[in-house]
Amino acid sequence: MHGSSDGSSTGRCVQKRQEREGVNVPVESGSGESTHKDSGEEDLGGYIRLLRGVIIQSIGDLGRSSGVTKVELVEFFDGPAFEDLCDRADWEVEWVRDVVRGILGIRPMVRSEIARQSAEMLKTLARRG
Repeated sequence: MHGSSDGSSTGRCVQKRQEREGVNVPVESGSGESTHKDSGEEDLGGYIRLLRGVIIQSIGDLGRSSGVTKVELVEFFDGPAFEDLCDRADWEVEWVRDVVRGILGIRPMVRSEIARQSAEMLKTLARRG
């Protein structure tokens, strides 16, 4: 932080940081609260987008995988970690698993393209919320 600091009656350190053209703005340390009114919602939205991106990537990987990697992905989709991931991403786990089962039920020759298209569809849904 830039600027000087002084003690306050609450026992917290108040620092003044310089903001635009020499104006000092007091910032209380340890408050844990953001000055941006919607940052919690934005942070949550970013977190959800990240988790959905992991799901989308794993579905895309399913179309490009074979052998041991494919088995590991199928085990991941069937496991509790995937359920937790879907819950935290705010996507219904059985709906996503239906997409995965659909991809797995397709002949290997076209599976890659269908997985890619499915991942693109999920990306579109993820952007819409």
